Amino acid sequence: MRIGGGVNFSDVDYRNFIVTTRFDDVSKLTFFADADYQAGNVTYLTFDVSTTDVQYDELEVGEESGDNRDSSALVGFRWLGLGKTTATAKVGYQYKTFESESRENFSGNTVELGATWKPQEYSTFDISFSRAAEDSSTVGDYILEINSGLAWKQSWTEDFDTSLSFSYTDEDYIGFSRNDKTKNLALNLNYTVTRWIKLQAGYQFTDKNSTETDISYDKNAVNLGIVVAL
Repeated sequence: MRIGGGVNFSDVDYRNFIVTTRFDDVSKLTFFADADYQAGNVTYLTFDVSTTDVQYDELEVGEESGDNRDSSALVGFRWLGLGKTTATAKVGYQYKTFESESRENFSGNTVELGATWKPQEYSTFDISFSRAAEDSSTVGDYILEINSGLAWKQSWTEDFDTSLSFSYTDEDYIGFSRNDKTKNLALNLNYTVTRWIKLQAGYQFTDKNSTETDISYDKNAVNLGIVVAL
């Protein structure tokens, strides 16, 4: 059995558009502990607990404080199958309690699922799904967020590889009448010319639909690049 834990501190200070972004400056102090127990040849039981103290540096006039404590406990398993497939599945409970009594607290299920299939050494498929309550930087008390994704990475030769991914996000703004649904499709190509030079190209399509006026949009983006390592 393996037992671990630790402390993590992060402090985010935005430097652009500080007239508005200064209200998103935030510090987070997290305490966490986790454990693995080998239940079979390729199966491990997992246990995770964490608590995060979230403190925003500045409060906008007329707004309620977003300071909160975000805690969760999850139990699940990790599976290492015959070298080709790995998977994790965790379910648990999350508590998000705000210092401001006018904000709605969250207590409910949280889920983390993921799997990787590697049928060949040069080909990898990934699938993921998660559900959790997240802080909102715009409106509402918090966001109940559901994420799912698929990805495929293929190495065609030693010098050329591609990746294709699709993600879907559903964001329900609690405390405000707004729901966003976002689809994202991305294709990336990488070609190694020499040990020092790599060519990159990519395409990304984003489709965002929202119940809030003027939030929905479609976006097409193309990027080309050269990476030089000295």
